[in-house]
Amino acid sequence: MTTKSAPVRLSDLPVQEKVRQTLTFQRDTGSITIRNLTGRLLSTDERLAIEGACHTVAAFTRERIVQRLEGIDLVDMGEALQWGGTYNPYSRVVRVNLAGLRRLKKPDLGDYAPYFTGRPGVSLFDLTLAHEMAHAMDIGTLAEAVSLGIDIKHHAWFAINGRTNSFSYFQQGLGWRHRVIGDGKLAHNTWRLEEKDKALAPTRFAAEMPHEDFAETFAIMALGGDTSMFTNRAQLLRSLIQPAS
Repeated sequence: MTTKSAPVRLSDLPVQEKVRQTLTFQRDTGSITIRNLTGRLLSTDERLAIEGACHTVAAFTRERIVQRLEGIDLVDMGEALQWGGTYNPYSRVVRVNLAGLRRLKKPDLGDYAPYFTGRPGVSLFDLTLAHEMAHAMDIGTLAEAVSLGIDIKHHAWFAINGRTNSFSYFQQGLGWRHRVIGDGKLAHNTWRLEEKDKALAPTRFAAEMPHEDFAETFAIMALGGDTSMFTNRAQLLRSLIQPAS
């Protein structure tokens, strides 16, 4: 991590320099702007977790994440809010609720636990950050959807300047189905899996939408989880983004 003027790691910066600081995760192929909008000091755990997520996802994607993700905004909306983060496909910015993520800094990995047996050091904090960053690697433009052979004429979609979140790499071949709306088009972001296919999704959240299926699979793989229980998804993700081995 660096400030705009000094080539030093975020975790090496004096604490007083981090309040409302704009930082940059820099790579040869691009950079990700990180804005601390919490109005408070970042804890050591938070600094290291954010830095670790950026390094892990950059390595996994062979640094392509820095070309697809513009920034990470750190906000503080209270621990009671059951929300860890979100991704805006139009600004290409991840927004992370650090207070909510503090709840996730615990050893219980929930639905992720089976994939990290014997793999200490991974937390829900890490997985949530990787999950939100993963959305930037999914289909982000109409042009990308068309290039994959998706017939956008038969989908109800929304886009701003060609950018969209109406499509996902995982919407084809894994059992996902669209609801059909009155004009015969496939409804925008209305998806379902048959019960037999839900059992194959890596987590319960993954079974809600193909976008979340993609992000959950990505996060588990990026953090070194066992993929033997969802080999079809792992193979599809590898073929699409060609991650580092």
